[in-house]
Amino acid sequence: MKINMVEVSRHYLDLPQIKCHQVGKMAKWINLHQELLEIIFDLCLLPYQIRMRSVCKTWRLILKTPRELPWLMMLPKKNQEEDHRHQDPDARAFFSLSEQKEDHHPDACAFFSLSKQKIHTIHLPEIQGKRCRGSFQNGWLMIIDELDIFLFHPWSKKRLELLHRSTLDFKYHSCIKHLGIPYMKMMRPHRIRKAALSDDCKLMVVVVYESDMVQLAFYRIGDDAWTDIVVPPGPMDVIYHNGQFYCITMWGGVYLVHIENGNSYAKRLTENMKEPFGGLYLVPDMLTDTNIMFVILRERVTRANVHETRDTIHFHIYKFPLGEKGPLDQEKEVVNKLIKVESLGDRVIFLGYNSPITVMASEFPGLKGNCIYFTDDSGASYANGPGDCGVFNVEDGTVEQLFAHGYHPAFAPPIWFATPPYSSYQRD
Repeated sequence: MKINMVEVSRHYLDLPQIKCHQVGKMAKWINLHQELLEIIFDLCLLPYQIRMRSVCKTWRLILKTPRELPWLMMLPKKNQEEDHRHQDPDARAFFSLSEQKEDHHPDACAFFSLSKQKIHTIHLPEIQGKRCRGSFQNGWLMIIDELDIFLFHPWSKKRLELLHRSTLDFKYHSCIKHLGIPYMKMMRPHRIRKAALSDDCKLMVVVVYESDMVQLAFYRIGDDAWTDIVVPPGPMDVIYHNGQFYCITMWGGVYLVHIENGNSYAKRLTENMKEPFGGLYLVPDMLTDTNIMFVILRERVTRANVHETRDTIHFHIYKFPLGEKGPLDQEKEVVNKLIKVESLGDRVIFLGYNSPITVMASEFPGLKGNCIYFTDDSGASYANGPGDCGVFNVEDGTVEQLFAHGYHPAFAPPIWFATPPYSSYQRD
């Protein structure tokens, strides 16, 4: 399933907040006949359906949101990149959005629906010019801007402030500590690579990196600062699954992260990989009763003649059982061996800056199973052309570009966005 932005239909959506003077009018709408309400609901696009279901408990029980594949959120190009619009059909297709409607806002975000092959352009001034470094399965986004960090929900427009990034107390590695404070001040500000959020949105764990140093930190609502989590060097990914946080290091070792009463520690679950060099992801299997965790290694190569731009050429997939005890290692820890996986079966996995999303292809017409849909999360400059986005076929090992013309209308990496009902991505 490839995105051709020349052919897809486009819809402009404005999701205003309900004004106080409108509340008195809601009573008549709440008493609307159920059959008529369902007809109106079926004629609406998904974002409006979401807003309708949030009106009251009665409507939420009556109206059922259809399942969709994850959307792809794309922040619009800036004016200085207008030269692309005359060179690429996909670029012209996207920029024509602002020309087809007079009240189109330049700060609108584009959400592409894989299921409907439609672009929903939504006015979101709250995140204009900012970056997204986390997309979670409850619909929340983690937005960063300079030193500010906050959670934002695009449908409800709710915003939850997180602590200033200056409270991240980076523990410098001993190999550069001797260079002194002046050198450290010259280094770039803390950058967040990945993030994981608890179901109740009260606890967040982030992977933070600065220059060549990477660490893990957590923040609980009400804390005065971010708190370091002591883990082996080089955490690469962090996820939240069944009430627990898990991380994986640059050597391919998986750890269970315990956070209790402001204290934290990491318990090793697996052995390291032999050749772990590349992007690493943790993906829990929430669609079956196997209780396993996938460990996915992303292999990239540097694009020819383009500085800091890398392309994905392969994914290597492993797994280990959660909750089972393996043999003792030399440090007397119980660890599991990583088992090579040759096929994902009917599964389709969506990877990037988002929390991992897994669906069964047989439940979505036209979707091919045994594939990995991926977006760029390398953190490299985005000024050198199309990012690293594509579809990896596990069966034959081929990579197909996600966008039909190798271009997408974004100044930052696109990110997968979970659509409601959010529980559809896991099974009871």
